[in-house]
Amino acid sequence: MKKGNIFLIAWLGVAILALSWPAAASAGKVRLYNLPEMITQYVKDHSSWAAEDIRIQFPAKMPEVNLKGENISYEISRSGKETMIGNCHFIVRFLDGGIQVSKYPVRADIEIREHYLASARVIKRNSIIEPNDVQVMKRWVRNLSLKSIADADEIVGKRLVSGIGPDREIKRSMIKEPVLVKKGEVVRIVLDDGQMSLIATGVAEEEGVERQRIRVKNLSSQKVILAKVVGEGFVRVELF
Repeated sequence: MKKGNIFLIAWLGVAILALSWPAAASAGKVRLYNLPEMITQYVKDHSSWAAEDIRIQFPAKMPEVNLKGENISYEISRSGKETMIGNCHFIVRFLDGGIQVSKYPVRADIEIREHYLASARVIKRNSIIEPNDVQVMKRWVRNLSLKSIADADEIVGKRLVSGIGPDREIKRSMIKEPVLVKKGEVVRIVLDDGQMSLIATGVAEEEGVERQRIRVKNLSSQKVILAKVVGEGFVRVELF
């Protein structure tokens, strides 16, 4: 075979390979990717709230994403605040064989159905809250309030500092520990050194709630001491 024919055959082989390469690289069916559905599923999978307590809206029209390839994958990440509530920003990256081929920023407005406690009836000022005084209510919010209370165990047995009507939210600022010792009240004083305990009688010189240290006059010694409120009319002095 002549040298010229050899070069011609080699050139034709390279040309055929070059023409077939794009077709191989782009092999695969065209697939439509729904960005809102992808973000919605991502939020539900990564949120600490139940799926039924999440509501998502997309203020901007989402583009249609059509990609062709055998090894298309995607990654979703979020920027800014960690808590997924209110105005949130996401980035969706599409990769073909691990190489990024496109990127889409997505903005979403996320609302959470918040549970909070409200009064079930009229509750007077300084009342000690009982289980049937409260009810659980729900609302959609874009910001979580630190003043809201969702667990009745946090407030049952505590004192309401201001009277409220029915169906009104009970906030943390409205709740105080109940006064267990009143000023001028005769109390029992327990002196505890870890090995033995002594009981004395005293008079509280100030009111106190549970675990609060107050001044108490020991009626036997007439000395004023600091004691921790541990029960109704009951204080403890810890000796070390």
